[in-house]
Amino acid sequence: MVTSLKTPNREAHGILTMPDNRFVNIPGVKNNNALYQPAFDETTGRLNSLEPVDAQPPVMFGPRQVVYHPSMPIAYLSNEQQLGVSVYQIGDDGQLIGLPHAMTRPRRSPFEAGKRDPHASSLVVSPDGKWLFVAVRDFGEDEYSGFTFRIGAEGKLSLEARTRGGDIPVTLAMSPVGGRVGRE
Repeated sequence: MVTSLKTPNREAHGILTMPDNRFVNIPGVKNNNALYQPAFDETTGRLNSLEPVDAQPPVMFGPRQVVYHPSMPIAYLSNEQQLGVSVYQIGDDGQLIGLPHAMTRPRRSPFEAGKRDPHASSLVVSPDGKWLFVAVRDFGEDEYSGFTFRIGAEGKLSLEARTRGGDIPVTLAMSPVGGRVGRE
């Protein structure tokens, strides 16, 4: 069976089911800053919009990718434009409730559509739920980096380290037992 859901705006970046398999999140990047949150029927495969359709992330954050905490009802999204990570509590009804976000580093200049400068991309949570890693691509000055955040109580993030890389970080991955993070 094939199903589809038309999002109100273009540039939906991806889709990921929540751990309970009842809801999904669809981040909308670039100028169509959005975070769609439909319900998912695992029997039929259908997606049905919740109300509100959009969790309405802060203006020009540009949510790009989503991961879920392994033991808390928390979703993390990389922010393409604001170079950080948004944190959301997941309600029993699948609705996302915004919590304080965490920054990797300040932007050198305001985000401009079409300009190739720093963008947060991939992120991953360690299997034990203690660490979150996010990649930042810097097309303008070759400052490609991975940032490490400690995950605290209630999913709160605190920046621990920045590791500069020599190549564009595209996708972060971690072994199921918490091994090395690397490029796919």
